[in-house]
Amino acid sequence: MRSTRTMRVRERIASDVARVSVTDFRLRYPDRLQFTGRNGAAGVIVGRRRWNRSNSEAPWAGPAVDSVRFKTADSFNWTASARNAWLVKRDRGSGSVVVAFYDRREPVWYRLKINPRSGRVTEESMVSPGHFMFTRYFDFNSAIAVQPPARAAVIPNDD
Repeated sequence: MRSTRTMRVRERIASDVARVSVTDFRLRYPDRLQFTGRNGAAGVIVGRRRWNRSNSEAPWAGPAVDSVRFKTADSFNWTASARNAWLVKRDRGSGSVVVAFYDRREPVWYRLKINPRSGRVTEESMVSPGHFMFTRYFDFNSAIAVQPPARAAVIPNDD
């Protein structure tokens, strides 16, 4: 996953059955991320610079400077916590495998669907107290551009 140059991600997060948020992401190595929520809120991050807007009609604001530089390689942290992973399922048709493991640091249960030919995760389910997430990863190494907005209201920085 960390060697993938670009990808798209669709993430569904819920705290219960009534509160669901869906966000689409576009990642471009090494340090670019664009996200849009179903409500139109959006953001673009390039390294330490970030632009935001509250809905699809609102003007962009930014760039603000975050204290930590965004890096796509930091987005996939399963390997740091994947102890005692179990093979849950092997799909004969697609060749994919499903593994599950528990991360004591959070605490979180993960379930990953992996394409063994590419080594890429194509689906992720994560469950923790009051937090349920399903993520789909796709369009690996496709022609994805992540650019700062052309026009943005400037936010003064204190750094």
